[in-house]
Amino acid sequence: MLDEDVARLRKQVKAFHRRLQRDLPISNGLSLTTLHILATLDRAATAMRPGEIATELQMTDSNVAAALRSLESQNLVLRRSDPADGRKAFIDITDLGRSVADQTRRSYYAKLSRAIESSLTEQEQSLLLQAGMLMQRLADQGSQHQADTPAARSHRRRGVAKAAHATPSDL
Repeated sequence: MLDEDVARLRKQVKAFHRRLQRDLPISNGLSLTTLHILATLDRAATAMRPGEIATELQMTDSNVAAALRSLESQNLVLRRSDPADGRKAFIDITDLGRSVADQTRRSYYAKLSRAIESSLTEQEQSLLLQAGMLMQRLADQGSQHQADTPAARSHRRRGVAKAAHATPSDL
């Protein structure tokens, strides 16, 4: 593939990503950051440490801590002490948090589905799905070269693709 083709594809993917971010439904006044954290906890098989969340979403610890405080104040997540080390904590999603994540996800999927159906022909929709599979294959190839961190191992055990710069589709 020519450099200019790669540059054009990168620009198109970035524009689509920005559109997805912009179209994310506002849910309970939550920021995009808090929605990503809530979605990550919703997908997790077990409670996560704040540092694991930060690593998985490629965020700073301080940004995660601020978002977790906001989520806690709305009873969407619950912080519990690590029985082995009381200085550390685990973060669990609450039933209300799961409900908000699910509601946000369903609303977003419906909006994206309407946009696709109203803008693309059936043939184009099929082509879009094929392109999505190719992009996933490229993403999976890149994740083979990721560091072997506890969060990455946990993520792979759950069978979820790495969320480098989580997108609305992660919700």
